[in-house]
Amino acid sequence: MIFARRLARLAGFVLLQIVLVLVLLEVVARIFDPFGISYFPEMSRYGDTLLLEEPIGYRNRPGLDGQFSGVPVRINRLGLRDHEVEDKAPGEYRILAMGDSVPFGIGVHYEDAYPHQLEARLNERPSAKRFRVLNMGVPSYNTEQELIQLKTLGLSLQPDAVTLYFSDNDIEPKNWGQIRRSHRYASLVRRSYAGSLLTLLIQKTLTRISGGSSRNKDPNFRDTSLVALDQYRLDSPRWQAIDRSLTEMHAILKARHVPFVLYSALKQPYIIELLEGVTRREGITFVNLQDNRNDPRWAGLDERRLGNSVVDGHPSPLGNRVLATLMAESLERHKALGRR
Repeated sequence: MIFARRLARLAGFVLLQIVLVLVLLEVVARIFDPFGISYFPEMSRYGDTLLLEEPIGYRNRPGLDGQFSGVPVRINRLGLRDHEVEDKAPGEYRILAMGDSVPFGIGVHYEDAYPHQLEARLNERPSAKRFRVLNMGVPSYNTEQELIQLKTLGLSLQPDAVTLYFSDNDIEPKNWGQIRRSHRYASLVRRSYAGSLLTLLIQKTLTRISGGSSRNKDPNFRDTSLVALDQYRLDSPRWQAIDRSLTEMHAILKARHVPFVLYSALKQPYIIELLEGVTRREGITFVNLQDNRNDPRWAGLDERRLGNSVVDGHPSPLGNRVLATLMAESLERHKALGRR
């Protein structure tokens, strides 16, 4: 009996120490934000604001005005992270910058995200047109949702050209981010700075113990720890959904004589091969921005400066400027800007 009481007191003492350490770690992590782990709780916070709506699944909440990932985020009445969209002016050449969290601009000011940067660069050209690039990005959108967004909103905005930024997680099913957030304990960990930091440290430790990531050894390695990259196969229903969505988007825009340009900055050769297959078959202009990684303008640049942090690989203000520069040049090269 005495032993049981002592054991209970010891267990209570140990539990109290663990709680105190976790509280202290939470405070320290919030102050210093090691590795940029604030990305996880901040993305969870933004996810709480999304407006659930079928058939698209969800969209940015119109009228939202808040602070996320250290920057102000304002959503206009159409559900876009952009200024209010006025009636199309005479001489205006309107481009839709479609995609997920990359065009949305996670962790950067609206003015630093590549759609606004692209607009600024295009308007530096000698042209009678006034270019307007609309930021259509919604975090975690996949290609099916982007097709629905084009049909339900994009076409009504009278685009003269459409660009689509393709990310590796576009293979995920619709609402995959919401499904992940619905897992109670995993969601609680992601909302905690301490939980996010401990999870990251455990992952890095396991990677070192296993001798490093296979991703660095084999370019065809399909790392399924975060994204369903193993679904990038011709026979995969998820890839077939992407194929159908890209094909339909192109058909809709081609019928309206609207140029369609697909972008990516992916390194995985098996994904690029699939994208090249569908774009070649359908006649879609495809630009892999990774082909410009040896551009002398950025020779010697530390690639870490192109992302927000070790954890958050979304483009930094500098990374967005690089993307905007390359996109402006490619739109000119592929004659997607009409006559001057």
